[in-house]
Amino acid sequence: MPTSQNGCSKKADSKPLTESVAKAAAEHAMFQPGDQVLAAVSGGPDSVALLHLLCELAPRMAFTLGVAHLNHGLRPEAESEADFVNTLARGLGLPCHTDAQDVAAYQERHGLSLEEAAREVRYAFYKRVAAAEGYHKVALGHHRDDNAEMVLMNLLRGSGPLGLSGIPPVRGHLIVRPLINLSRAQIMAYLQQRQLEYVTDVSNADLLFTRNRVRHVLLPLIRKEFNPNILATLHRTATILADENDWIESQADPLWDRVLLAADSRQLSLDIEALAGMPRAAIRRLLRRAIFQLAGNLRRITLAHVDRLDELATDDDGTRVDLPGLISAVKRADRLVLHVMDAPRQPLPAEHPTEPYEYVIELDQLSASAGCNQVIAATGGKVTFTRHTGPHTSEMSTPGQYTVLFDIDQLSFPLLIRNYRPGDRFNPLGMRGTKKLKKLFNERKVPLPDRDRWPVLTSGPEILWVLGHQRSQTGTLTRQTREVLEVKYVLPDPK
Repeated sequence: MPTSQNGCSKKADSKPLTESVAKAAAEHAMFQPGDQVLAAVSGGPDSVALLHLLCELAPRMAFTLGVAHLNHGLRPEAESEADFVNTLARGLGLPCHTDAQDVAAYQERHGLSLEEAAREVRYAFYKRVAAAEGYHKVALGHHRDDNAEMVLMNLLRGSGPLGLSGIPPVRGHLIVRPLINLSRAQIMAYLQQRQLEYVTDVSNADLLFTRNRVRHVLLPLIRKEFNPNILATLHRTATILADENDWIESQADPLWDRVLLAADSRQLSLDIEALAGMPRAAIRRLLRRAIFQLAGNLRRITLAHVDRLDELATDDDGTRVDLPGLISAVKRADRLVLHVMDAPRQPLPAEHPTEPYEYVIELDQLSASAGCNQVIAATGGKVTFTRHTGPHTSEMSTPGQYTVLFDIDQLSFPLLIRNYRPGDRFNPLGMRGTKKLKKLFNERKVPLPDRDRWPVLTSGPEILWVLGHQRSQTGTLTRQTREVLEVKYVLPDPK
């Protein structure tokens, strides 16, 4: 259990910053008297500042503190960082809860990007400690600049209002972010003024990662050429959109009551006829709400997933769509039924004997030197991705049917490798309009047992390539192509 605040530092605080954190905490009702608060501390500047600022506020706001640190097992210095956090907590007289997890193994097991895997493992750790030790809140060190970067990254990915609302100050009943209105510069000045030590994660400067390129390349360019206050502007925009999104959600409440037929923690049913009479924006919002109600989050849910659910209403009874987060949907007469699949995934019914699969390929994984490999467990094949920088050459323009070249600037990341789903369509190269994959499989005489596990490569809502068969129009090479993504499907050796 967490202990009292007697050991927290008594140095003179930096009043403006402390007051800003206190104001954010009060505005968003982050803490209640008597709360036990778990501060997530990596050892970096943001989390160290968070811990010390919470120490200053704890007596005034009548909460107690503990520290949590997770060793992700990704960097050689991780052990020394864990020692640093333990020493810091001990010096402040606070309990410190630590753990080590193999994030790389978790990533491979679940087919996630490294960042997504680390996030899932980290949040699961926080929730586990909070439940076991009686903490009411988990405080994270995200600040205003993090929020601005997230908004810009989501804008580049094509997010809607929710994504452009940025990082919420409070998520659910557990997660709070007291530093959300502070800038990175303010935090660094606070640490310098207080002469507080912290550790530096060298990977934060690695431009292989999208967030780092946004932080170190794109934002400085925007600041210099367009708006010197771009971080504050993006943060303000996120705050406005968050308020607008909350209001729109409140307007959607009576619509939700109209379409929801039944619900429990594992399954819910929606009225297809009621949905059909609503504006497209309302339909999408209600379908996202349905997914969120079952999954608890909307991570990896794209516009394509939501629109596929919408299309499901016009499919034959029994047609099924599987979504990230172990959510499955099926049409049954006049209702759309979404339910949570058991983990690990259970096989589909007899007419669909293959387990659904999905592998995420982030742009960060595609280094020009090493490329990226992904084994498809359902087929035994392997997909390799190689990034070629430089002018397009004629020698690269005639690959075989198991190798396809794409103009990387025309693609939307992350890419997904997943199995065929009923109703899938794509825009074949050299054709006008779209074509059902079912028709392609009939033309190519793909055996029925093989179809459900056949891999396709997608970019956003579009299917780029039915592996080994036919590619789409999207991403074709031109004279203006600067970077080429070579994708090769290597079939397993025959036995």
